[in-house]
Amino acid sequence: MPKVSVPEPNHKLNYLFDTCAISKIAGDDNHTKRLIDSLSHGFRYYKTDCQDRELRGVPDRSLRYWDESAWKSCEEMNKALNLLDKVKAERVSCIATLLHNFTILDGSMREPPSKGSGLLSDMVDEIIKGNYKNIRDAVTAEAAVHNNCRLITSDQRMYRIVNRHFPKNIYKYNEFISKLYSF
Repeated sequence: MPKVSVPEPNHKLNYLFDTCAISKIAGDDNHTKRLIDSLSHGFRYYKTDCQDRELRGVPDRSLRYWDESAWKSCEEMNKALNLLDKVKAERVSCIATLLHNFTILDGSMREPPSKGSGLLSDMVDEIIKGNYKNIRDAVTAEAAVHNNCRLITSDQRMYRIVNRHFPKNIYKYNEFISKLYSF
């Protein structure tokens, strides 16, 4: 069974990236170096199984392997996975979904918050908003809040929704990059 970490709730430097944000950092050598250096300043990084799957192209059925640009995309995904390893990103629990081949029965996934049960449920529902293409965003945002991490995102829509419900749990990508260069 893969280890699942529980971040210290009072540690203010717990971060979880959405997949686009970690990919952007991995594509910039200076940002990558600063991210690695941030470990010595108490920054701690976390990830969900959902992000591991996204970065491995699962389930990206649109990836066209005969197209040269698809291989570039795979290289970028590998850079992001390697960066998560370098910053010792630990896996945290996330909610289970009913998407095909998504739920893992290893004890690392939790029951989703029941509809109407409060701010966390409202946030998840608003992110999904009837479009199940947004479910991975909802899983990542819920995991960040549930596990006392700050979510780093370059997705304006997700930022707006999470910020409305949990303003202390999210940073815009550029805000986080500025924080990385502040020490």
